[in-house]
Amino acid sequence: MRNRFKPQTTTFLSITIALLSLLFAVSVWAASGTTDSSAAPADTESYTLADIYARLDAGTAGSPSTFTEPAVAPGTGTMNSLNDIMGKAPVVDDTDGAGVVHVLTGKKYWSLTSGAWGLQTGTATAGANVSGADGSKTFSIPDGFYSDKTATANDSNLVAGNIKNGTTILGVTGTFAGGPTCSGTLNGTRWCDNGNGTVTDMTTGLVWLQKADWGGLKAWDVSSGNDDAHTRAGILAAGTAGANLNDGSVEGDWRLPTKTELFALANGTEPVRSSTMRAFTSVQPSYYWSSTSDAGFATLAWGVSLNFGSVAADFKASASYVWPVRGGQ
Repeated sequence: MRNRFKPQTTTFLSITIALLSLLFAVSVWAASGTTDSSAAPADTESYTLADIYARLDAGTAGSPSTFTEPAVAPGTGTMNSLNDIMGKAPVVDDTDGAGVVHVLTGKKYWSLTSGAWGLQTGTATAGANVSGADGSKTFSIPDGFYSDKTATANDSNLVAGNIKNGTTILGVTGTFAGGPTCSGTLNGTRWCDNGNGTVTDMTTGLVWLQKADWGGLKAWDVSSGNDDAHTRAGILAAGTAGANLNDGSVEGDWRLPTKTELFALANGTEPVRSSTMRAFTSVQPSYYWSSTSDAGFATLAWGVSLNFGSVAADFKASASYVWPVRGGQ
């Protein structure tokens, strides 16, 4: 009985071994025949992730390198991650991102706006030199981008003859000797007797009535409705009774002097006082009105003493002398 079954066992083992051998051969053929490329790669050079990071981070040009099969298995090292690279990439900015109108014509830039992402070319106008109109203190400068450009203000009156001798204004050095010329009789160096009832102050150019008492004593207040100091000075003209004036002036040419002008008359070089009248006549040892109100008290105005040259404020209803002047201010 045992000899009957032995040939069948041998046949089954042989078939099993043959099938296993066939499967192994097929597996080896499939693995080696389908994973290899049928030709060499088209591009043998390429940029690395490190190159891309450096370009985004600092604008580094970089250069592609030749690919070679690694000689050994990958090891440990450092490299920027994809998150690092993405962190350097620009993002959309529709709030502060520049547009073509913000960049000079012809200049390229990378736009961050969603409507015009990427490389763009500016269209903003380049500004040119601007010259203002004659005598204008301010003038308009057109829109545009300016680099090494100039804006020039012009004034034909800015010439040497209009500037005090030795004084330089905006690069122009003056040659004007200063002060008016005296065609009458010079009293000292400051006062010119014009021979027509007037005296010119050669330091200021102001023309004063020579007869210092003509104006008389008047109240200052112009609201009083009376013949006040302002009215009195304003009616003076050539031929006015008692003024001894024949300078050709008309009503309205004369006025009250300011506090500064009246103080300068009575002080400084060759001051005028009642005791030292210079080229004037009838200078009174009393206060003369100026046209200047006291800024702190509306009821007061300033006057100057032609006795001492001092300044004081008095009530506008009070009476002081009137001394008309013209020119200046």
